[in-house]
Amino acid sequence: MKTRKITIIYILFFSLMVGGCADFLVENPSAMGTAETYFPTTSGFDGALNACYSSLRAVHNSRNLWLFGTDQFMQTNSYPTDINPGTYTNIDVYSPQGLNSDNGDINTFWERAYIGVDRCNRVIQLAETAELSAAERAVKVGEALTLRALYYYYLVEQFGAIPFPVEPYTELQVTAERVPEETIYAQLIGDLEQAQAVLPLTSPQFGRVTKGVAQMLLAKLYLTRGYKPFAKNDDFTNAAKYADYVINSGAYSLLSDFRMLFQPGNEKNDEIIFSIQWSKDQVLAQWDWSNNATQWGNNAHSKFGLAYDNFPGGQRSNFYNRWLRTYNSTFHTLECFGVDTLNNPGKSYVSPRLLEWINTFPDHHSFKIDKRYNATFCRLTMVEVSALGSKRFGPDKSTLWQVWSQGPGSGTSNLIYNPQQTDINRNYWEGTGRDTSMYIPAPDESHLWPAERFTELPYGVIPRKLWFSNENGDLKRSFESAYGTLPGSLWYHMDWIQPRPALYKFWEPESAYNDNWGNRDFYLMRLGETYLIAAEAHFKAGNMNEAVSRINSVRRRAAGGDINAPSYLDISTDDLSIDFILDERTRELVGEENRWTELKRTGKLIERTLKYNWWANSPFIPGGQPYLSEHHLLRPLPYAWWSLLANKDEVLQNPGYN
Repeated sequence: MKTRKITIIYILFFSLMVGGCADFLVENPSAMGTAETYFPTTSGFDGALNACYSSLRAVHNSRNLWLFGTDQFMQTNSYPTDINPGTYTNIDVYSPQGLNSDNGDINTFWERAYIGVDRCNRVIQLAETAELSAAERAVKVGEALTLRALYYYYLVEQFGAIPFPVEPYTELQVTAERVPEETIYAQLIGDLEQAQAVLPLTSPQFGRVTKGVAQMLLAKLYLTRGYKPFAKNDDFTNAAKYADYVINSGAYSLLSDFRMLFQPGNEKNDEIIFSIQWSKDQVLAQWDWSNNATQWGNNAHSKFGLAYDNFPGGQRSNFYNRWLRTYNSTFHTLECFGVDTLNNPGKSYVSPRLLEWINTFPDHHSFKIDKRYNATFCRLTMVEVSALGSKRFGPDKSTLWQVWSQGPGSGTSNLIYNPQQTDINRNYWEGTGRDTSMYIPAPDESHLWPAERFTELPYGVIPRKLWFSNENGDLKRSFESAYGTLPGSLWYHMDWIQPRPALYKFWEPESAYNDNWGNRDFYLMRLGETYLIAAEAHFKAGNMNEAVSRINSVRRRAAGGDINAPSYLDISTDDLSIDFILDERTRELVGEENRWTELKRTGKLIERTLKYNWWANSPFIPGGQPYLSEHHLLRPLPYAWWSLLANKDEVLQNPGYN
């Protein structure tokens, strides 16, 4: 299929050379010759193909459109009250002031995804004349087709009908037409069917598109189309088939220890199907001319933090990744890892709505059984700077306490990463003289931390009942509602605390002190998700036993056992629902998955966001009603593109957006 109109994209053809891997850059580019003579060569074609991969870095540099406004993350960490009702002008609450065609995230995402599409289109065309054998040509075109399908999947799910070029353009286009989703899905599925048939099962170069990548994306496309009005009768069956192909291929296996997936330096492991590659080379590997010569690395390590530096002996540092509070976990995200060990063995705890639960926590929940909890969140930080100061909590603020970074009399002694630190919530410096700076007990440990205990400690302890505390409101009232009235003054300043565990999957303990210079790979596809895609597809196809089997494999690994042996975390067919599968995706994939797209696909975006994201459903939203509604299942077309079209009157904006 061929569509003749597309967005305006300003790309120099030279960007194909410099956007990918650095090994084909030379000091004297004139030695390459012209584009017409260079790109058909083997090295030139490989450079152009590498640029198709490079665009993945740019597209994923911001994940706001995938994480904000969901049941998992919020843009603000404080709790809205009548004292501090907050403002409602961002995309997290779907405010028309923030979510409109001028939104920078939307415009940037559109531009960067279409740059990736354009690069893939050029490579597919170049392959016709490149110096390649027939077999090499088929494989490399298969890579480009798969990457193009990924970029288009991202775009079509965000915007619906979109411009859909499958050939490159040689001149500026100032008109456009929107191609229906049904047409786009048919083309992408056809392309991926072609690609998976020729791609190799494995590649000697880690990070290349392989058969498993194409099949994983096929499973996702079939699964997504199965929910749509233009679904085919066999979409769910096909989704299950391709997910099972990947599972049974022998090319991948679930790691026995979930923690090891996120162990620094272990990104190239047997569970990874596809990931975005970064390098420690800050000069070449992260340079991209298509984005105004911007340099960056993986920034995920710094986006899910808490104010650990405001606790005794804490400071913003390389070791704790500076930790910006960009993506703030909802209570549901933090609590659905708990397991009801008394009433519903194996069942996951579902967090209550807001303050209903503030006075009690049943002892029969355990966050230790599901090993993913401690592997996902950091609840312990250590002193980095020796400090003398007053206690943070309790009525006695006159007593001074000394905390040590390392050894008596020491000043600043940097924390040094040890590869043995596989458990981020364990004190690896015990016995060295280094003190604790902050500890956040697991929710089911709250009964171990009465106020009389933690108010007598020099370091910060934030039990579950204090997670509700408001940043700027009546904090004494909030504290006493949780613990009862205590003697003396209990005023303390929560404006320097954002007291909930921080997502820690992307920890880079040896990174530079910079938000954008992480160099760990970012997982786009791994086998843990494949099992959950297969489970959802089998569930929708009516194969309940198969769905349970796939979920139990993941949960058995989460319990620390053999995936082929019965486990305490096993579920039955009676437990299955889309909500359970979405909760399981949170436990397995939080921070990794494109959550907004997953909620949209399953028809749960509005329901679950309003249930678990209290800002999106705040009673203080102007007008008294949440902004989130049906028209938000699509994003607005970006004004920066639409306004330059000569036929803009023919290109309608998505409903609900001016």
